[in-house]
Amino acid sequence: MRTLKKQRSTLKLPPEIILLIIHYLPTESVLSFTLTCRLFYISFFPKSLILSPLSKSISLTMLERDIPYLLYCPECITLHSWQRFSRPGGLLAIHSKRPCSKTAFRPPFICGKITYQHIRLVMNHHLYGDSHGLPVHTLSESRHWQCGATGVDFQYSRQARIINNNLFLITNQTMHHPTNDTIQFEKYLRVDGGRICYHRNIWDTPRYYSSISQLTGSSKLHDKHPPLISLPKFLMDAQCGRILSCPVCLTDAQVSIKWSNKFKRWSVEMVAWRQFGDCRSPFDLQWESMTIPGSEGPTEELRAQEHPPGIVRYRWSKGDTKLSDMNSYFVG
Repeated sequence: MRTLKKQRSTLKLPPEIILLIIHYLPTESVLSFTLTCRLFYISFFPKSLILSPLSKSISLTMLERDIPYLLYCPECITLHSWQRFSRPGGLLAIHSKRPCSKTAFRPPFICGKITYQHIRLVMNHHLYGDSHGLPVHTLSESRHWQCGATGVDFQYSRQARIINNNLFLITNQTMHHPTNDTIQFEKYLRVDGGRICYHRNIWDTPRYYSSISQLTGSSKLHDKHPPLISLPKFLMDAQCGRILSCPVCLTDAQVSIKWSNKFKRWSVEMVAWRQFGDCRSPFDLQWESMTIPGSEGPTEELRAQEHPPGIVRYRWSKGDTKLSDMNSYFVG
């Protein structure tokens, strides 16, 4: 019977070879190397390693990847412990004595938000496994409430997907006024409800004007609608039916307007597709453009090279049975 040879310890290598290896390794790799053996660390590193902010960040990211229930925060450059909660709205808790800025994606039209930590945990679950984060379905949500100031009813739902290691979110919101008070309805849309993102709204016109008139777009209503002349002007001016793309953030949207014969009221539905990227840093332009009002992204020309109008909706559709077309416009 053949006896397997025992693996040789790293400590049995000549010291000059080990020192040569250490010399060519980046600091974070040296730290990882030393953590494999306490005796090795004592023998070759009598003094503590000094890590630059970048090396510290990389080292903590490696620990986050290897140790369950740890979450790295790039904003405070530390590791937080986390745990699951089953109650609604409490899927995540951060435990740390250090302050942490909870950057969040907060759509301009609703009160809810998704923190960066929650997003990062979803991506960690995808990249590293169950004990490192939360499944993507935890980002799904449905809400229904009424605006106290205007009386507008609001229904909202969202769903998330990870495609090619990028996080995508689709949101669907439907708004109407129960008594068809068009003044209050317009007020609500102008303040919040009509915003596609922090940078554009449903009245912004396409950069490259289409030969299709606004009336053609507005005619894509429910079959049982009154004559178009009765459509309120603020709804007539909306870019209905088109696929609209923000030139600042990675958001595509489509607006539809419907008339209910049963309730005698107008409703506005807006579907938005958003791409957040790999979510490895809250300082990434894709994340900042989604979460910070007034943030600036690449110029339209630069964005169009990699992310042309309609590309977010098209990429989302890769998870469906049928691909969407790319017939879209930058707006505003």
